[in-house]
Amino acid sequence: MFKRRRHVTEWSAGQIAEQTVACFTTDPDEYEVRAAVVLRLDPALLPKDVESVAYNVLGFAFNEDDRVGLYVEVDPTILVKMQEGAETLDAAKQLALGWCGDGASERSLRNIPGVYQVAYMQRITGNRDLGGSGEFGWAIETGKKGYDVVREFPPKLTEEGHGPKPPEFVVLPTAVVDGFQREFGW
Repeated sequence: MFKRRRHVTEWSAGQIAEQTVACFTTDPDEYEVRAAVVLRLDPALLPKDVESVAYNVLGFAFNEDDRVGLYVEVDPTILVKMQEGAETLDAAKQLALGWCGDGASERSLRNIPGVYQVAYMQRITGNRDLGGSGEFGWAIETGKKGYDVVREFPPKLTEEGHGPKPPEFVVLPTAVVDGFQREFGW
């Protein structure tokens, strides 16, 4: 199939998702969850005159100082804390794992926090209109007997405003989470 050569910022969200070759997160029980994605920059998809590294690694993190930017300024790209290039997939995965730290596990793009997915797509494309109603959810486990384990992310503050509420996990039908993904467009 013929794919037009375009700069990565002009790729569709679906094309970026297809070229995402690895994703990692820290433990879902943690408050300040880190995640990383590895984007393959296929030279066959880029303009011929563009020189690029083979892989782009983006690292995400959330801390309390990000709440204003995320909720008031509506800018999820503030969650992108690291972006580096690598020449091999192994080197890119090592960068991603190094960012996430001990105990990180590999997941699909669908299984990293929704707000990190949106930050990723917006950072690459520059399109601030990407996102959807599943943005503040995280489908941690997918498809066990047609259900996904989901938690809200980032976590809400306690009613007193003194720190985050502990994570609460719910089970949703996989079809509902699939609907969120379709709404995202990737």
